Amino acid sequence: MEENTEKQVEKQVAEPMEIRGKNDDRIVAWSAPEYIHSQKTGFWITIVILAVLILLAISIFFRAWSFTILIGVGIFAAIVHVTSKPRNINYSLSSESLKINDREYKLDTFRGFGVQEDKDKKAFSVVLEPTKKLAGNVIIYFPEGSGEEIVDVLGGILPMDDIKPDLIDRLLGFLHF
Repeated sequence: MEENTEKQVEKQVAEPMEIRGKNDDRIVAWSAPEYIHSQKTGFWITIVILAVLILLAISIFFRAWSFTILIGVGIFAAIVHVTSKPRNINYSLSSESLKINDREYKLDTFRGFGVQEDKDKKAFSVVLEPTKKLAGNVIIYFPEGSGEEIVDVLGGILPMDDIKPDLIDRLLGFLHF
């Protein structure tokens, strides 16, 4: 079962890459999923059901009806997320911008980047840190063979930082989301 999951993850991020242009005006293009999808085990589903039942019992006991509704909406959103497959996204990176499908990000709006490896899922990603305080990080996945070229282009423009997952990312990783 674990071997099958590893093959699925490798298939998710192993799309071909294309490089065009010279060093100064290179364009690196690749395709990857928007996130790495992991199969949920029966144990995972059982734990989630138990947690929801406990939260529902507590909310009903304290007559916190709005919290009860919030739990229902939250579990509905989790079910939709868990059952949906990630979309395949097309990326292109040049010395001036990163294009994700039809949305373009100017690289001067980021203060730095870091590379992360998820050893459990055998996936690599680049995390771009925005200059704006309240803007979220931009995370892009890439095939292992494409990493050097992507890091070379980004490293010529932005400083490379050691990126540590924040509390929310660690929690979502722990929950296998």
